[in-house]
Amino acid sequence: MIGIALTTFCENSLYLWCSIVLAGSVLAIGIALLYGGQIAIISQGLYSFNAILTAITLATFSSNQDVKTSLYIVFGIILTVFTQAALTTLFKPFAIPVLTMPFILVSWLWLLFNQTLNQR
Repeated sequence: MIGIALTTFCENSLYLWCSIVLAGSVLAIGIALLYGGQIAIISQGLYSFNAILTAITLATFSSNQDVKTSLYIVFGIILTVFTQAALTTLFKPFAIPVLTMPFILVSWLWLLFNQTLNQR
């Protein structure tokens, strides 16, 4: 998963995006391992996939790039990992796959939060 993301973004010489993608993946895997995520799901890349998508979205739709924005991105990645775990547990009895729902939910929350902050 990391290789695909780095190849895609680094070909365009966007080293900032490469670092965001790499940080999102490493942080997601670390959080998932730290809080006892299932090794099978972690090795399939599901936690890191949603975290990478969230990191890219939060970085793209941020109005300015500063330390506070970086902290929001880290918080969004962590929230995505916990959302992934919660939805996986919630939908398991119904055999419904979570897919990219954590990324979508956290991104929508971020867009709402960012819009609210910018209106003040």
